Amino acid sequence: MTNRGKRVAFFDVDNTIIRGSTIFFLGRGMYQRGFFSKRDISAFVLANLRYRLTGAEKPDEIEKFQNAATDFIGGHGVKEIEAIGSEIYDEFVSPALWQGTIEIANQHLANGEEVWLVTAAPQDMAVLIAKRLGFTGALGTKAEAIDGVYTGKMNGLLLHGNQKAIAVRELAEKSNIDLANSYAY
Repeated sequence: MTNRGKRVAFFDVDNTIIRGSTIFFLGRGMYQRGFFSKRDISAFVLANLRYRLTGAEKPDEIEKFQNAATDFIGGHGVKEIEAIGSEIYDEFVSPALWQGTIEIANQHLANGEEVWLVTAAPQDMAVLIAKRLGFTGALGTKAEAIDGVYTGKMNGLLLHGNQKAIAVRELAEKSNIDLANSYAY
């Protein structure tokens, strides 16, 4: 008999765990804290509105916003941005949670299965959401930091589309996960 590995539930974040876009919520919260101008934030608002109405993401638009976000956090300490991320979670992300999806995820946990978030959103925010919800972990787009300070660059590729699949396969190999017997939401 072969060991098939463990069964895991993978959840996207935007329009699955939360209504809307994590990047929009981060942009809004960072705008309120002086990281962005009104002109910068208007592009976030239009993209989020289009996403909420159509559910369609434009990878080039997501990458542009992700690059802008990593650029704006450049020079700021990881701890400072994590604290701001925690405030943004409380202000914007928590009220936008889809409770039905959270219940499904919690049922997986109750069944002894791990629950992982997989998102194009920043890794730090994805991990924060996973921790707050009591999930196992998260995979997201990584911002480069050196000596506890963000450089303003991404560390690797935007975790979107095929990059999500690659990241999940790498996690599965490392953690003995049976993808054929797992769930994806």
